[in-house]
Order: sequence, then C-alpha cells, then structure tokens
Amino acid sequence: MPDYALSAEATLSYILPNVEVYRALNNAGLSDPNLSARVTTNLNSSVSRLLSLQNNDGGWSWWRTVPSFGEVEANKSDPYISAYVFFGLLHARNVGVPMDEIALQRAGVYLRDLNLPITNDTKGAALDDIAFIQFVLMQANSSDEAKINQLYDARDRLSPASKAFLALMLNALNPADARVRDLISNLESSAILSASSAHWETPGENISTKGSTIYTTSVVVYALAQLDSANQVVFNAVRYLAAHRNVQGFWSSGHDNAWAMMALNEAMVGFGDLHADFTFNATLNNTPLASGDVAGNQVLAPLNSNVPLEQLSASSPNLLTITRADGLGRLYYNAALKINRPVEDVQPLDEGMQIDRIYCEAALSGTTAQSKGCTPLPSGTLQLASDKQITAQLTLILPHDAYYVMVEDFIPAGTEILDRSLKTSQQGIESTDVQAEVPFDDEDPFANGWGWWLFHEPQIRDDSILFAADYLPAGTYILTYTLTPLQAGEYRVLPAHAWQSFFPEVQGTSAGAVFEIRP
Repeated sequence: MPDYALSAEATLSYILPNVEVYRALNNAGLSDPNLSARVTTNLNSSVSRLLSLQNNDGGWSWWRTVPSFGEVEANKSDPYISAYVFFGLLHARNVGVPMDEIALQRAGVYLRDLNLPITNDTKGAALDDIAFIQFVLMQANSSDEAKINQLYDARDRLSPASKAFLALMLNALNPADARVRDLISNLESSAILSASSAHWETPGENISTKGSTIYTTSVVVYALAQLDSANQVVFNAVRYLAAHRNVQGFWSSGHDNAWAMMALNEAMVGFGDLHADFTFNATLNNTPLASGDVAGNQVLAPLNSNVPLEQLSASSPNLLTITRADGLGRLYYNAALKINRPVEDVQPLDEGMQIDRIYCEAALSGTTAQSKGCTPLPSGTLQLASDKQITAQLTLILPHDAYYVMVEDFIPAGTEILDRSLKTSQQGIESTDVQAEVPFDDEDPFANGWGWWLFHEPQIRDDSILFAADYLPAGTYILTYTLTPLQAGEYRVLPAHAWQSFFPEVQGTSAGAVFEIRP
C-alpha cells in the first residue's frame, strides 16, 4: 500500500496497473502467480479503503481529512479525483472484486449531477475535466452523447489526452464515425518527434492540476493502442515511455506510474507481445551479464543484473552490449548507474520550490518556539535529557501558486515525533497509521508556523512526517513539529522534500544534515 494512506489518488494509482495487467493476462489465457497473489492480497483491502474515503456527496477528495467524532465533514470532492477513483473501482469490479454497488451508484450520480457546461468561454482545463468525466461515465453506460458531441466541436481547446479520450468515446458510440480518424490524425500530426521516439505535451493553458508529459503521452498511447495499434507513432511513443523510467523502473509520480503502465499494457496487447518469441543476451565490457529465452505464451519476470561499481573502469568507456535475435515481440531494458553520496554533502535544490529546515529547542511548556523565534541549535547538537524537546521548523517558499503540494521531512534516527493528539484510524480503514492534528492556541495562533491552516492534518510515520495541501498561493509557509530525543549518537538526516503531487519535477529539497544527541 502507498504510504500516503489518506490519498484516494495514491491508493488507486497503486492498484490500478495491477488490475489492468491481471485482466490482460487472463484474457490471453496466461497466468502469473505473483501478480495473482498481489491482486488477491491487496485489491480487496485497497477497494475497502477507497470506499471508506468516499465523501457524503458520492465523490472523493484528493486528500481525506478524517473528521473527529461529532465533527461535520469538511472534505470537498474533486471532480477529476472522483472520476479517477470511479474508473478504478469499475475496473476492479470487472476482474471480480466484490463491490458496494450503492457506493458506485452514488459516485455515478455525483459525476452526472456535476453537469459542467460547455460554452465558447469554457477554458481548456475545464474541458479536459469534462472529457475525462464523460469517458469514465461511458464505462458505466451513463455518458451524455450530446456533451460528447460538444466536446468534439471544442476539440481545438482540448489537450492531446482529452482528444484521445474523446476518440475512444466516439469509437465506442460508432466505430465507423469519421471523427475518430480525424482525431487520430490530429494526434499523429501533433506528436513531438525525435530520431527514435514520440511524445505529447499538454498546452500551458490547459494545465491546472495535472498534465505532465508522461501522463499526456500515456493517455494517448492508451487510446491509440486500442484504436490503431499498428500506427508507427504508437511504437515510438512506447519507446519514449520506456526510456523515461527512473532507476527503479518507474516514473516520477504514482499517477504517472498508473497511466504509463496502463498504456504499456494496452500496447503490449495491441502489439502482440503476449506471444513474443525471441532470445536475448547482454554483456558489459565483453563479460556476460544476462541472457534469456522468451518462448511464446509465458509470463516473463523482469531480469535484473547488478555490477559492483569497482568493476567499472573509471578511466575508459564501459561498453554495454545488448543483442536480440529475430522473432516476435519487443525487448525492453533499463540501464542505470547508482552512486550514493554522504548526506552531509547534499546541497539544497530549488526547482520551482525552496525549502529550508532548522532545529531549535522547544519551549518547556510543550508549545513550539516559532512565535518567539526559532534559533538554530549550535552545530545541530542537543544534550540528551528527559525534559528536552526539539522543534523542527520547515520554511517553504513558493514563487507561484501550487496545487496538491506535499512536504515530507525525515527525522534523526535517535528521535521520535511527539504527537499530542493521537487519533485512531477511521472505522473501515485497515491501517495502523497514526494521524496528528495541529493543536491551536488562541493566545499564540502562529505557534505552529505560518500557513499551517492551509494544510491537512499531517501523517506521522516512524521515520518522517508528511504534510499535504490541495492548494497554496504563492508565498512563504512555516511548518513546525516537535521531536523527542531518545538515543544518544550522531545521526545523518535526509533532506526535507517538497513537491507537487502531479508535477513532481516542480520540487525543492533542503540540505542534508548531521545531528548529534549527546549523552
């Protein structure tokens, strides 16, 4: 399960690719015991979690604040997140997961009742939301054909992803509709081509909360692989997605991961890769590294090979050679060089956000020291004592408005976070996560920093704390929390990290630190 237990989007993004691959393999008569085990183990609990996060109006929020007993629910449903979760639940039901049909009906009613208008003044970002909502409603046989026709008339204001959704909808209504071919041709001509790949980007005016290049390209591949899998632009776009994975083999966010894996799954089916038949081998500096034989109807587990850094030459090029024999199917590979560095050498990073972290002694009264100023501890050291506490202060600077912001800070290993307001998880959520709420002092309203009221309740974990906000205007925000020292020693502390959930490339990190607790 994802760490961000109160995020409906993160929960769904974790399970949705497994559902889609599981469905594709079953439809092809193939079996993957490991995947089946993952689906069986995680899917039911994940679906229960999603249903427990459903709001009273039938929709879902990006981040759910669990209300205290007797407290009125304050979560506002988000149209895109609601449609995304509804889409995932429908697909989970299609692979046999037991489902609360009343909850699904409530979600469908919420989306239909939105009835978002389409006019000549409707912005591209709003049209994109409408297109996705109609695409999801079509999965439940509840779409509005008149609205789909209006979307086609407004196609020049749609992002490439929305044009792809629209092509799928029109094709479902009438496979012979000439408008489908028109949209496919438009996507072909608007692809950004390189020597060996193709991708699509969402126009700036269409971006409000989502629209990364990986997401946009993935949705187009997801649609074209179903409508025109032999199109060369699909092959090139798949190559783009495969080439832009990180060292772990994934992409930059859970949302991007979900759509990229669904796109590659549809491409795999459309290309006939489920019936691949070829051999391959790889060498590094003429030393055998990996080899394999993909023979027809079988599920091939990823093959990993690791080479210690000391076996690489520091003074001459290192030659990685990968060969593939003739045969059906494609070979995907990812090569990465991983080098760790001392955390104390890590410098702050500012890529659209700036975040800084300092530690100071907390007031003995139990409140933080923010209102009186937070003077950093000398050289990051603290004398271990039963009455000593530490205030960690995070300063986040945003030059522009930001949506769906995450701020995560890792703590020194010899400390633990003081949670003054323990709460059990909401009934129905199978989680042992402890949630914290920010205490409020009428006499000292800024004791917990500045702007903390725009954030949801933080999540406290063994090694870190996570803050989340749906929207933050440009400005400076100060977040504080209290640490209790438990064990003397010298500890390396990972940098604090801030980022936008749907655009993680907009991010910032603090410097790494060394923190000493003296006996």
